[in-house]
Amino acid sequence: VSSRLEVIGEGIVAEERSPQFLVGGELEVFLETDSKEIRPSDGLEAKTRIRASYENFRSASVIFAIDGQEAERLQTNVSSFSHKLRLFENMSAGSHTVSVNVADEFGNAGANATVFSVLAVPTSLKVFFSNQTVPPGGDVGISVFLYDQAGDRISDDASFEIYNPGKDKLYSQALETGAELAYA
Repeated sequence: VSSRLEVIGEGIVAEERSPQFLVGGELEVFLETDSKEIRPSDGLEAKTRIRASYENFRSASVIFAIDGQEAERLQTNVSSFSHKLRLFENMSAGSHTVSVNVADEFGNAGANATVFSVLAVPTSLKVFFSNQTVPPGGDVGISVFLYDQAGDRISDDASFEIYNPGKDKLYSQALETGAELAYA
């Protein structure tokens, strides 16, 4: 694209010709989240601000990704917005990255990313017995395992209680999940 700039003033005319010129440039993108530690069911509030090198920002395509996997696409006509991202229900506990890629109607683009942490949410409890048959007066080994939303084992303390059919408590002990308890 050829351009011509002509300035007229005080009887002087200046002219510049260029084989090309830049309409914009890179977009500066800011991204922050509402919380650094969340549960997957809570979702993640992504606050995004886009700064263009030109005036009158009109619209942009936005792609959010979590750990490199596309999570959501949207179109915006405002340069500053907040969007609640749905998280994968089975996300593993620990550190994850949310990124945003933005492209405007002129082909200008920008990106940013931030880190957040997913909390382990207990979702299932499994009880294992070391032996199925116990002689009178013998011990039975009992292990309790706690699992989170991703199916990963959670190491935590659990309260282990045994009740008789009449709902009377016979035994109670705190133990670490995964540890074996000998009960006679």
